[in-house]
Amino acid sequence: MVGFIVNRDEWNGMTSDLQEMVEIAIEASTSVITTESDIGVAMAWNEVAKAGVEIIEWPEADQDAYYVARWNWIKEHSAGFPLSAEAVGIVERWGQQQGYLE
Repeated sequence: MVGFIVNRDEWNGMTSDLQEMVEIAIEASTSVITTESDIGVAMAWNEVAKAGVEIIEWPEADQDAYYVARWNWIKEHSAGFPLSAEAVGIVERWGQQQGYLE
C-alpha cells in the first residue's frame, strides 16, 4: 500500500485542474511503486524456493492477528512523536473509511 498525504490548506488552495494533475501523478506513481514491489517480492520468493526453503502460508486467522498486533504496535510507538501520531491517525481514519480497520 502506498499513501500520500497532502496538506488540506494547500489542497484547498489549488485549482481543480492542478488537483486533478496531482491525483493523476499519485495514481501513476502508486501504480509504478506497487508493480515494482510486486515484481521484487516475486523474484525474492523464486530465489527462496530455488534455495530449497519450504514456504509455509499462515492461516488467515494468524495473518489477521499479526496485522492487528502490528497496527497496535505502530500506534503505541508513534504516540510519543506528534507528527508520527498525526500521520498514523490520518492513515487510521482512511483505513476505517475503506473498511480495512475498525
